[in-house]
Amino acid sequence: MTETTRELFQQAPRTGPWIIGYVLSIAAFFAASSAGIVNSPGTAAPFWIPVLGCTVMIIYTSWKRHRMLGTLSDAVRKFWRRIVVSAGFMFGSFCLLAFGQMVGGWSGRVLQLIEYLPILGFAGMIWCVHQYAIDEDDEYLRSQSIRQLLIASFVTVMGGLLWSGIVQAGWVGSPDIGQIILVWFGGLGIGRLYNELRP
Repeated sequence: MTETTRELFQQAPRTGPWIIGYVLSIAAFFAASSAGIVNSPGTAAPFWIPVLGCTVMIIYTSWKRHRMLGTLSDAVRKFWRRIVVSAGFMFGSFCLLAFGQMVGGWSGRVLQLIEYLPILGFAGMIWCVHQYAIDEDDEYLRSQSIRQLLIASFVTVMGGLLWSGIVQAGWVGSPDIGQIILVWFGGLGIGRLYNELRP
């Protein structure tokens, strides 16, 4: 790596602080859920606001970093378009579900249908990440993407095993298994942070 390239990497905006904020927000959500504080959409909203804010800043900072480093390939552009649509659909579905539960009067069938919508958003986001690793032609960027995926998988598996041990010990109750996806995205953030520290 030349001196000019090294300086450019050092000057590029980093997503690290926002990734740390995301991970801490998810940790606070899990802790509050385990303590029984989160038991309705109204009590969950304050925990989702920082998660959403950090997610938006991760996307904005990543886009700005790609532009500054000249790594804004066609695969990157496709990835960000897809991820923004999927994330928007997922968060919009959660807001619609929370609104329906707070307002009341909606039939049980409608609410059950809306409960499945965020899953489609999460599935779309996972597909976007994996598809990017396939679409990217640059071997360096592809290797960074694959490293992120491996770190996310490691964090998710280890987090699940650790939580299972804590539940079996009787320290906390068993959470909704669907929340493991938040751990996976946190693992992706940790992988991104690792890539930024090792350009």
